[in-house]
Amino acid sequence: LEFTYRREVPGSAFSRSATAMIERNVEAATFADLQQRVEAFNSHYRDIGDGDSYQLRYLSNGRLELLLNNELLASEQGHEFANAYLQIWFGPEPYSDRLKEQLLALQR
Repeated sequence: LEFTYRREVPGSAFSRSATAMIERNVEAATFADLQQRVEAFNSHYRDIGDGDSYQLRYLSNGRLELLLNNELLASEQGHEFANAYLQIWFGPEPYSDRLKEQLLALQR
């Protein structure tokens, strides 16, 4: 996934939002098990400006990577972690239903 932004956004906004979206979309026990790892991963978000791009890469070995303008900021191992994190966009209550549909259409 890659998202390019056209305005300034503080890193703390990404971190808070990602944590809340994961909590909303996974079982309470799963979130409790992953919460420290999620917060550690999210602590790497930085303030961004116009034209900056965040990339989230899910590798076949189960590693999830967070990049800003192609610079690796964080990585976390484990399919369970990656699956929970991707619920932000693909979960039952995603960030945006419209975006979820657009992303799924790209896979068809």
